Amino acid sequence: MAELETRYHQVLVDGGASQPVAGKKWFKMIVAAIGGCGLVLLAVFDASLSSSTLQSATTSTSLVGLTSPRLRFPQFAKASQPMNLPHQQPKQHLRAVVTQATPDYKLCYFDIRGVAETARMLFAISKTPFEDKRFTIKMGIPGNFSTIERPEFDAAKSAGELDCNLGKAPYLEVDGKKVGQSKAIERYLAKQFGLFGADDLEAAVIDQLCEHVVDFRNAYMRARSTQGDEAKAAATKKFFDETLPTNMKLFEKSLPAGESGPFLLGKQVTLADVNLYQFVAAPGGAFDNQFSNNKEEAKASFENCPRIKAAMEAVAAIPELKAHIAERPERPF
Repeated sequence: MAELETRYHQVLVDGGASQPVAGKKWFKMIVAAIGGCGLVLLAVFDASLSSSTLQSATTSTSLVGLTSPRLRFPQFAKASQPMNLPHQQPKQHLRAVVTQATPDYKLCYFDIRGVAETARMLFAISKTPFEDKRFTIKMGIPGNFSTIERPEFDAAKSAGELDCNLGKAPYLEVDGKKVGQSKAIERYLAKQFGLFGADDLEAAVIDQLCEHVVDFRNAYMRARSTQGDEAKAAATKKFFDETLPTNMKLFEKSLPAGESGPFLLGKQVTLADVNLYQFVAAPGGAFDNQFSNNKEEAKASFENCPRIKAAMEAVAAIPELKAHIAERPERPF
């Protein structure tokens, strides 16, 4: 588990008119309030601090750098004046600052884009470093999966490294702990990177939109699984001519009203944007690879869906994502 650094320093702020608190007592209260979270206190308090130099804390005392609600101390509940900035010449106050080291991430998958590419995009968009562990694959007969060779994957599977995902890939390692299933990995990373909504309800809406994309993908796979070359061609054509455009219109109608864009849920890119982008619009995405050359049909499917179109253009314009796509290894799928 990555080390969580905690350091405390004094910041000049208006401490209000509550009763003064001695330095040692103030330190004990901080330890009591956050010690149970497993934080490591790295600050050293000057023993000479007196009640005259430490004014009582207001409810604005917070742990900076955390997304969880701010800690509040009931002993100071009566103090209501806001925290001033240092240049406003305020009185003395103690503020807790927490910085958290980035976990060690390792994403393990085959040396293709496949079902791990959305996770790689999330790493890129959030500018989060990770180890991109790729199992090499080789086909004895190109395009014939029955002749595939994957020695590194087979060795990892035999060693039990893939047990968390039932012997399959991908899996994600976070500080040595493993998580399997591509969609579980995507949701976890989106939450960690702030790409899964501002609250639980918005997160549920994002999850809903991602599940819509899963349904659309399953519909495509059913068409591709049609037996017989002519029947398969007809089913695939119907998917792009009718099924996908209809689904895009339904997807557009399902978006929450009142959002100004440019992304699906407003000004912030989310997992839903990245999921849909990888499915219908991304270079090398679901319809732009060795097995499907239908990228123009896919883009045409949302031409009459202004919110989807704007969101896909906004995702494509993200500098970090553009760099990832330009720099990633060239693979057939």
